[in-house]
Amino acid sequence: MIIMNTVNMLIGERRRLTVRITAGGQDFTIRNPKYELMRSGEVIASGTPAVSGNDLICMLEPPVAGGYTMEFTFEIAGEIVKKRVTILVEK
Repeated sequence: MIIMNTVNMLIGERRRLTVRITAGGQDFTIRNPKYELMRSGEVIASGTPAVSGNDLICMLEPPVAGGYTMEFTFEIAGEIVKKRVTILVEK
């Protein structure tokens, strides 16, 4: 499990990415989650992450070396929230 804002990987790795959502100690429900893995503005992969409590979880396997952005979009209490994680993949 990875819980951070930047993930370093090697080409060929498949990793579980976990993003923990916090809201100032308040209880909340994550609704309508989705993710997009992007490289140079192009969507490489997209889908629906698993939700476990306050965590969004998905498997990540970037196809080539380079920099990526994983963007999670979800709703909490009627608000639409986005979180981004930087993915750096080396040969």
